[in-house]
Amino acid sequence: LKLMESAPDSAADESGLHTARIKILEGFANGKEQKLSPELREILADVADCGASRYAWKQLQTLITRRLEDVVAAYRNKDAKTIEIDGEDFDTRYKRVMKFLQEFKEPPFTLQRMCELLHEPERYYRNTEKFFLAFSKTVCGITYPAEHVSQLRRREPPKKIPKRGFKSNGIDEKLENIPAVEEKQEPLKSSSAATGPQKMETTA
Repeated sequence: LKLMESAPDSAADESGLHTARIKILEGFANGKEQKLSPELREILADVADCGASRYAWKQLQTLITRRLEDVVAAYRNKDAKTIEIDGEDFDTRYKRVMKFLQEFKEPPFTLQRMCELLHEPERYYRNTEKFFLAFSKTVCGITYPAEHVSQLRRREPPKKIPKRGFKSNGIDEKLENIPAVEEKQEPLKSSSAATGPQKMETTA
């Protein structure tokens, strides 16, 4: 009986927490809150964990954009070294990604990975370029964000990432010049809410 009574209490607590987070996010999106509080970062963790958003996209979009600004600033304060890729400097690529991010009318299918990277960026990458290349792929849907704008707009299939030891437009070579650090790669969490239902094949 006690176990049966605890289930509704747990559901009520979860519902109350979600309602509180919605109000905090609304206040942030409306400009009432300037700093990224731990509660706001918990919203990113929530989306990263469940794989789908339970929040209004325009409000979550504002939070993601602001968090990206803070993460990039923190990386660059620690190590300002960046590289040119296909003749474009970091600031040019950064502005493009921010522009594309703000143009989404609904949550992208890469939302879960976006929030994973923004919630704990240094869990995956330890310098600006490697983090930004990973994040830009969640926004632009391509291997490297310095391709022609018309290709980005059409969302053409991504180019194959060259195997280690081969060079592609000098990008791998440039990245190798960045001091190597140990990175902890985590597998992408799977979620039926994020990927949608899968079609099952049947055999005769």
